Parts: sequence; C-alpha cells; structure tokens
Amino acid sequence: MNNIYSGKTLDIALNKAMSQLNVSADKIKYKVIDDKKGLIKKVTIEVYLIDEIINDVIGKFKSILDAMEVTYELKTKYEDNIIFINVFGTSNKILIGKNGIVLSSLRTILNEYVKKYNDIKVKLDIDSYQKRIDERFVREIRRLAREVLKTGVEYKLDPMNSYQRLIVHNTIKKFDNLKSKSYGEEPNRYIIIEKVSDIDE
Repeated sequence: MNNIYSGKTLDIALNKAMSQLNVSADKIKYKVIDDKKGLIKKVTIEVYLIDEIINDVIGKFKSILDAMEVTYELKTKYEDNIIFINVFGTSNKILIGKNGIVLSSLRTILNEYVKKYNDIKVKLDIDSYQKRIDERFVREIRRLAREVLKTGVEYKLDPMNSYQRLIVHNTIKKFDNLKSKSYGEEPNRYIIIEKVSDIDE
C-alpha cells in the first residue's frame, strides 16, 4: 500500500506519483516524509490511494465488529477527506452503548487509526443515532444564538469535546452579527457565543 516518490520539488514528486499510479490528484493523499534543502534539493512523499485507505479503514472496523460478535451492515461514502460509516443491524443498542459511550469509543479508535493517513477523518454513526443527536444539538445552539442576538448578552456554553465545539462554530457562522470562540484547556475547553456589531468586525 505504501508508495514512495521523490523529486526536486513537491509538484515533481506528486506528478511522478500520479503518472506511475495512473490516477488524478483527487484520487490520492500524501504526506511529506523528507524535505532536503540546500544545493541538492529533494522532496520525498508517501502516497496513498484513497480507495485503498477506505478499504483499509473498513477492514479495520469490520475486524473490531467481528471481535464483538455483533451482526451488522455497513453503508459508507467518502467526501471532503471524511470517511462516513453508518452501521445498521440487530446489535445497534450494543454498538451505541449507554449515552453513546460505545459509539464514541469506536469513533475514537477509528480516528486514531487513520492518523497515519494525512488529513483523513472518520465520521461513524450507528443507525443514524449520532445524526439525530447532532440535529437536536444544532436546534439548541440556534435557540441560544437567537437569544444572544435578541438580548446582546453573551452566552457561555458548558465544556464540550472538539466534535461538539466544531458543530457550535459551524452553526454560529451562519448567523450575522454573532461569533463564537473557544477558551480554556482540554478537557474543560468551552465556547462563548457573543453578539458583534459591524464596527467590531
């Protein structure tokens, strides 16, 4: 699966990789593993085919599910550097766990696994459970956003994980005259939503 290519510049190395693998730029991911400066310049990259990355991640996940002795059906897609996996079957409650704790653990395992591939993330869901949770969360953030707009009083959210903070930031971006900013250190990092004027911006 590993493909190593070198060139005087990154573009040369990438073009060499695409030519030899016979693929376009949107079909690969890469990371620079060596970048020599000076008189003899040389950039070395490791290139991964996206299809092979997806197959590797799915294979890893299936091995975990098989070890858990659960029944399942997977639906997957790839978009914007994210591998989406939705699991369906008769073992949904087991895979979700109380308050989503098993789902969260499985998601963490997969995202740790794909760190070896540059910029790839995994979004895991069980029978659209996380989607429903996220939709309720977004509705609550929108309610708070409208309240801040109405009163002009900033709102401090409780500490939350990076996934939840991203949802908050993306939701607040859609409101004119509002901004959100993260404060503090993990695991107590939190967000403040506040109203801004054209002058502040």
